[in-house]
Amino acid sequence: MNEFIFFTLKVGFLGLLWIFVLCSIVILYKSLPKGRDNLATPRISSKKFSPSVGAKMVTVKTECSEQKIPIKQPRMLIGRTPDCQIALSDRFSSGHHAELVLTESGWKVRDLGSSNGTFVDGKRIPSGQAITLRIGEELKIGSSAIRLS
Repeated sequence: MNEFIFFTLKVGFLGLLWIFVLCSIVILYKSLPKGRDNLATPRISSKKFSPSVGAKMVTVKTECSEQKIPIKQPRMLIGRTPDCQIALSDRFSSGHHAELVLTESGWKVRDLGSSNGTFVDGKRIPSGQAITLRIGEELKIGSSAIRLS
């Protein structure tokens, strides 16, 4: 009888272990940024977006919440540290992940050497390179989506 109980416990433990492994794989897959398969695809400009010089608000959307932050300065840091103007509680963002800078031609976003990358409409921004962010385009940092409005 003891052997049967011990065997049942071993099989049950192995079953729970497999369930844990499968759940971990699903969570990791869902947390990957979308659009990595077309990193070399050039950006195609679209006329549906207007220049972002007049943006007054930043909308930060996470899996659990949505927050609107008024734009009060021409340079805003994005990241996990408290000194960032757009502070994210996203474990896939770096301390100082990216920055938004207002220029004469509009808002520019620059990746500050982050580990997991910064994406605009699914396309990765090369580290250190600044690109124009227009109203309506999605800036993706980890699982957080940021838009100018």
